[in-house]
Amino acid sequence: MLKSKEDRLLFLSVVGALLFSIIGLVWGFAANSRMILFDGVYSLISVALSLMTFMAAQFIKKRDDRRFPYGKLMIEPIVIFIKYGIIALLVLFAAVFAVSDIAAGGRDVTLGSALAYSLLSTAACFSYVYYIQVKNRQAMTNFVKAEMNQWLMDGYLSLGVFAGFLIALVLNGSRFAYAVPFVDPVLVLIVSVLFLRVPLLYMHQSLKEIIGMAYTDETAGKVKAVVRKTENRYGMKESFTRITKAGSGVYIDIDFVISPTSSAADVRSQDQLREELYLELTALHDEPWLTITFTTDRKWAL
Repeated sequence: MLKSKEDRLLFLSVVGALLFSIIGLVWGFAANSRMILFDGVYSLISVALSLMTFMAAQFIKKRDDRRFPYGKLMIEPIVIFIKYGIIALLVLFAAVFAVSDIAAGGRDVTLGSALAYSLLSTAACFSYVYYIQVKNRQAMTNFVKAEMNQWLMDGYLSLGVFAGFLIALVLNGSRFAYAVPFVDPVLVLIVSVLFLRVPLLYMHQSLKEIIGMAYTDETAGKVKAVVRKTENRYGMKESFTRITKAGSGVYIDIDFVISPTSSAADVRSQDQLREELYLELTALHDEPWLTITFTTDRKWAL
């Protein structure tokens, strides 16, 4: 069942999220901490999101050319968009509850217990991120990266909680003890505001892929440079290159306008050009979805 490294990493994420959701919910209720409860709920929702990611990865790998003639690559950005959309909603709800707690006069939290949980959670989250980044860098697909970011967010969340509760512990024995009940909801509010940027950023990137916006990173520039070089080598009148991205895949559409003196005027030489371009472009991206057409009339290339 778990044949690829991607599958194993996604499954590990599901198991880890399930374990921490149970620990976070139980510990949060025991310590009366909205921050820990938020972490537990985040982990619980992460279980569902990780399962969705895992199932989507499995589905994409199963070929079905009859129902999906252009492949299943577009499923990946759709799943990632939904995943980060749910995380963004969770963060917003947490911020609303935090404001409500502040208005109600804060919350009394068992500080020692809260500190222990945040330290354990921080260590576990960053260990998973380290395991992916250092030990499994070659398996960094978009799905795995989304899972890693999920754990990275949780790790920074736990680290911030640890620092906050440590400050609360110091304040508890001072003349500022009145501020201690506000530490928990203020932490939730700060973390919510800071972390909202991450899901919104990835939702924006996924949306660009879903609606088919042009792919404009460094690889796209290299692709266009290779096409221009081929255009000059074969004496084409001009060429048009369109590049879009869908998850880990790239769609490349190239239209060449042939001149009367072009050395790619017959089908055999055009197939040779295709083969040369394919070999050069696969060095930039593994197995791009490549379409190359030829015309003598510019209007068919526009």
